[in-house]
Parts: sequence; structure tokens; C-alpha cells
Amino acid sequence: MPNAKPQGTVTAPSSESPQLASAQNQINLILHIDALLGRAARSLIELAEKCQPETDAHRDTCGEALYFPPWVSSTSVSPTEKVLLTRALCCQSLQRLSANRRRFQWLTREDAKLLEEWQESRFAGTFIPTTSPPSFPPLEDYANCLSSSTFDGVNPFTASQVFRALIYGGENKAHRGIGFLAFFVMVWSLRRRFPEGNSRGASLEPSQPTAYLTTKCLFPIQLIANICRRRAKLYDDMEKLVSKLEEVTKLEVTKLKEVAVGRPILDRWRFAFTLSELSIKLADLSEIAIDRDAFRDCSNSIENRADKLDSYAPSAGVWTDVKAELATELKAVAKESQKVWKEADDVVKQIEEQIVKNLKPEGISELKRCKINIGAGRESAKEDDKRYWADHNDAAGEALEICKKAVDYLKKASEIEIYSRIGRN
Repeated sequence: MPNAKPQGTVTAPSSESPQLASAQNQINLILHIDALLGRAARSLIELAEKCQPETDAHRDTCGEALYFPPWVSSTSVSPTEKVLLTRALCCQSLQRLSANRRRFQWLTREDAKLLEEWQESRFAGTFIPTTSPPSFPPLEDYANCLSSSTFDGVNPFTASQVFRALIYGGENKAHRGIGFLAFFVMVWSLRRRFPEGNSRGASLEPSQPTAYLTTKCLFPIQLIANICRRRAKLYDDMEKLVSKLEEVTKLEVTKLKEVAVGRPILDRWRFAFTLSELSIKLADLSEIAIDRDAFRDCSNSIENRADKLDSYAPSAGVWTDVKAELATELKAVAKESQKVWKEADDVVKQIEEQIVKNLKPEGISELKRCKINIGAGRESAKEDDKRYWADHNDAAGEALEICKKAVDYLKKASEIEIYSRIGRN
């Protein structure tokens, strides 16, 4: 076990003000908390690096899966269960650690390098079924990634934790088929009203809804909604900057034709400044985009061009090249969105055919094939049983409609190349 100790503890001089002493106490408290986190976090990293079993049943479904045992003992025992809930909790903890790695002094370079490598594919890849293109895995494979023997098959608790790991892995992970199935399971549970009628919230059937599970489901949904709003704002800002750059370039060309001495230098400075702003927006967008590399490469290229501009370099030729790079980037995003959309659309169709249409007593056996273990003892025609199945149908139908709308938005994003005029001038 790593022996992490608080580093840089601050001692407040006796003559200092109470406010400063209180601030220093808070700093010391944070240092002690960081030290406690260090021992736990380093243990998780060591488990992921050195304790991967030779045989892992889950790797038959997800080839990039990382294994985390539900408990750690002094003896080495081969895993008998997939323990996906434990893996999801551990993966998302290390993902958050990776995102904030510069804060922790106890995190070594080797640890940071491992976290960066795992963040690229293995954390989220632990829950993404692998198959040979162009076909997609059957719904059963996706369901296996959300199933728990403890909670009797596919359940909203496991789905919520897997969905968080996918979000932290990037938009190209969260919007794939497994993300849509996890989202469907959470919303399905949140929209149910049986048996009370008025109370809503996520539950593990046959238990009543709880605030704890409802929060676990709402948090990742709120998280991805915030990401979508932030991405929309960045796109709006980019559009304004592109329009501004277009105006500045046209104005410079006009003034050059009129032999306006002096003013073009100021316009070129404004052009370079706005170009740098556009580069920053692209860099911000790369953190939450479906194709991160495309935005990151375009941002770096534009920033390099802005750095090389001087008072005498004309803007028109540079702007033409930048527009061509933006067009290439948008086409790459459209291509990646199309791939993600096709998988998501396939899974949503399978959800409708294999889950929603089988929410009835005679469909229980088909539901179990997808790890949906509901309806036990409700094969009769009693009024209470009718209400039970009607509630499941209403809730699942609402969840399915939301998923279909999300797929439509993804499809529109994949058609961005058709409507984009950037680079045609």
C-alpha cells in the first residue's frame, strides 16, 4: 500500500488574523484529504495494472475490458463473476482522477501515463461490446454490459454507473449503442408510476422508488445535458467568430483596393486576435466533441497560423486556408457522427422490437433473453397485473420516444457536410 503523507502542511503564525488562520486550516484539511485519496487511488491503479486475470468472462463481450475485483484478499482467486457495477465505479473514479491529475502531488509520472492510456480506450471500452464491422452486436451483448447478478439482470443502478463511465470517456462513447441502452433503462425506471400512481423515481423492482437511486440516474442525465448545452454555446461562438473573420478579411481587401495606408495593419491585428479566439474555442470543443482529434488538430493548426502572422502578412490567403481546414474538420465530425448514429439507431430499433413490444405476460421469456427480469408472478389477468404491465408499457414507450429523438439529432449531426458552406468560397 503506498504510504502517502500530507505534503506542504501550513502552520499559521500566532499573530495572523482569524480569517487567515481559518484559510490555512482549510488548506491543511485539503492536504490531509488528498493524502487519504492517494492511498486509495494508487491501490486502484495498482489493481488495474497488476491484477488482471488470465481469464475474464466479460472480455468475450468487451475485448478492452479492465477487471476490478469486488474485494481484495491476501489470496489470488480467479473471478467467477463479471462484477460490472464494481468495474464501473472503479473506472469512473480513475477517470475523474485522470482529469484532475495535476492537482495531486502523489501521482507519479508512470501513474499519469497509465491513466492517460486507459482513458483513451479501456475505461469506457470495458462496457462497449466489440464485434467485426460492419455488423453491430445483438442487443443481448449490450444487455450483458448492464447486467448484475446482485440486482437480477439489467437494472437502472448499474446502467447509471456505466453511463457515467461512458460520458467521462467522451461523447463518441456515450452516444454509442451501449449508451443509448443505458439511457433507456434509466429513463424507463424514472418514468414508472406503479403501484402508487403519483410517486415517481427510479427503483429496483420490486422495491419502491428511492431518492438515492433516483439521484444516481438523474446525475449522468443532467451531466450529458449540460455537455450538450455547452457544446451548443461553443458552436454559436464559433459561428460568430467565423462571421467576424469573414468581415475583417473583406474589409481589409476593400481598403487595400482603396490604397488606405495604415488601417490594414490594425485590421490584420484584429484578424490575428480573432483567429486565436477561434483556436481557443476549437480546443474547448475538442474536450466534448464526438471527434476530439479533428477539433484538436484544427485548433493547433489555426494557432500556428496566427502565431506566424505579422503586420504585413495579408489575411485573405490565410483565411482561405483556415476555412478549408474548418471544412475538413466538420466533415470528419460528420463521418464519426454517422458511425455513432448508425450503431445507436440499430440499438434503439432492437430496444423497440425486443423489449418494448414484449412488455406483456407472454413476452417474459423474450425479455429474459435481454436480461430484463421483470413480471415474475404476473402472468394472470388480475386488474393489478394489468395496471402493472400498462405502467411498464407507458414508461418504456416514453423512454423509447426520447431515445428516438436523440437518434434523430445524431443523424442531423452526421449530415453537417451536406449543409456546410465553409470552404466553398
